[in-house]
Amino acid sequence: MLTLIPLRPLLICFFVLQQTAWASTLVVALKSLPSHLDPRVVNQRLGKQISQPLIYQTLIRQDDTLQIAAGLATSWTSDASQQTYTFKLNPEAKFSDGSPVLAKHVQQVIEDFLTNHSPFRFLRKSIRGVSVIDRHTLKIDLFQPDSTFLFKMTLPIYKTVQGKLIGSGAFIIQEHTATELRLVANAYALQAPLLKEVIFQVIKDKQKLLQKLAKGEVGLAVNQLLADEFQDLPKGQFRFASSPALDYQYIAVNTRRPFLKETEVRQALAYAMNTEQLKASIGHSEATSANSLFPKNTMFHNENLQDYAYNPTLAKKMLQGRRFKLNYHTLETTPNFAKTLKKQLQQVGVALTIHYENPTSLLGKVNRGDFDLALMRWRGVSDPSLYFSLFHS
Repeated sequence: MLTLIPLRPLLICFFVLQQTAWASTLVVALKSLPSHLDPRVVNQRLGKQISQPLIYQTLIRQDDTLQIAAGLATSWTSDASQQTYTFKLNPEAKFSDGSPVLAKHVQQVIEDFLTNHSPFRFLRKSIRGVSVIDRHTLKIDLFQPDSTFLFKMTLPIYKTVQGKLIGSGAFIIQEHTATELRLVANAYALQAPLLKEVIFQVIKDKQKLLQKLAKGEVGLAVNQLLADEFQDLPKGQFRFASSPALDYQYIAVNTRRPFLKETEVRQALAYAMNTEQLKASIGHSEATSANSLFPKNTMFHNENLQDYAYNPTLAKKMLQGRRFKLNYHTLETTPNFAKTLKKQLQQVGVALTIHYENPTSLLGKVNRGDFDLALMRWRGVSDPSLYFSLFHS
């Protein structure tokens, strides 16, 4: 039912970092804080970003290019059938109370996730059983070979001490309120953190944030300020940095519509879109235009995919003089993007009727196929197989 217009803004994480060295404490400004950081039930994206691996190290992890890398497990192997995996844990790893991280702890975590209502309950479909070989060796048996299994093993490892969860990350939770999260260094961390304390504070007002940054009361702001707002800060005192992210926006196309079934029509729509103008319309001119679901620095990016550079002349030629009327559905928060898109498509003979929706109604119409074009967004998907199940039809 859906196809994706290949040119779309790929979001980037933006950081405003104070150049001054923070000797022992770093204050980080965020728009909000997660309600809790319990790895057994946390499903908020921000909660996972803070808790893993700052508080809870994971069994294995994905690096910046999305490749599987060592976490608490330093190595892993599988048998010829690809149905049995053996993980070797780092014998130096310790929980924040000084006790060693053992294979039995990992076994207990996985069994918790298999039996309880956790964000990792999907493991039930993959894992047949978990067994301890020795203090630092664990064996996991699968029902059948699973090419995504290692991606699923980026699990936060914890243990319970007197009813309280503890991890083996670089920091420990000292205080957590609705407006502030205070983390202190874990003396038993595998790698001692450079900071003694990290304080996350909720600062929603941009003017207040700018003032705190200028006074040195905040050292790092994440996804709070855009490049033009950054210019208001004292020169030389701050650095504006960015890094590739897995978030992106795209135009979903309903290929059940007779005119949108045609490949050339969809290609013409892509050629008619000026991505630079679209990015600027939503205040993300620094974002990268993507031709893939994954950033170019990741192992899953296909360098051979075709780019549809802005070319309205070619778009008109491909449409062969035909004119279309399309219904475009988007969130109420993106009027500038919608108006820019409407103007661009109008230049090639496509009339766009804009329908502003709330998140629930937008998702409902897309799921029912009650749309022609829709502005959609995905966040944080790092496993390509998930996209296959989502978009293959």
